[in-house]
Formats: sequence, structure tokens, C-alpha cells
Amino acid sequence: MRLPPLAAVLAGLLLLAAAPPAGAQNAPIRIGASLSLTGTYAKPGVYGREGYALCQKHLNEGAGVLGRPIEFVIYDDRSDPQTGVRLYELPLTPERVWRALRARNALRQR
Repeated sequence: MRLPPLAAVLAGLLLLAAAPPAGAQNAPIRIGASLSLTGTYAKPGVYGREGYALCQKHLNEGAGVLGRPIEFVIYDDRSDPQTGVRLYELPLTPERVWRALRARNALRQR
């Protein structure tokens, strides 16, 4: 059985949030996403950003994920495949962002 992409992301979040480090019980779960907000693919990228904002709003209006709010951190890949790949391959940024959402433009251009 294959999970839909959003269900897979949420399942991953549940696993990550199950045992938060001490002092982080109320800290938001930060999820990074790479989208084309400028350049050739800016229009669909902006729609994607709006979708993430709506998801964040709905989840946080409820109980969040395991009682913790979520926060999407969006990175602009500038519609450049190499930038998208570089952003996607970073496992963890200094901003402590869990990057699970793929760089769609970068994967489309390979």
C-alpha cells in the first residue's frame, strides 16, 4: 500500500515528534519545503506555498501534531534544478528545519 504524499509527510512527523528533546515539548515542528517562488515556475510555486499555509493554519487551529504546532519554512529554488537539488539534499539546516518536502522543479528537470 502506498501512502499519499501528505499522509506520508504527516506519518513522518508523528515519528519525529514522538520523542521530542527535553525542553522542546511546546516548540513548533518546523518543516522545510523547496518551491519555485521566482523564475519560470513561480506561479505553481506560489500556489504550493498557499497550500502549505492553509495546511499549517488548519492543523494549528486544532491540536497541531501531537499537541505541537507546525511551521512550514519555504525555500525558493528560483526555478533552477541545481538549486532545487542542493536544497533538497540538505538534511538539516541551522534553522533546525526538518526537510521532507521535495523540490518539485528539480526532480521534474532531471
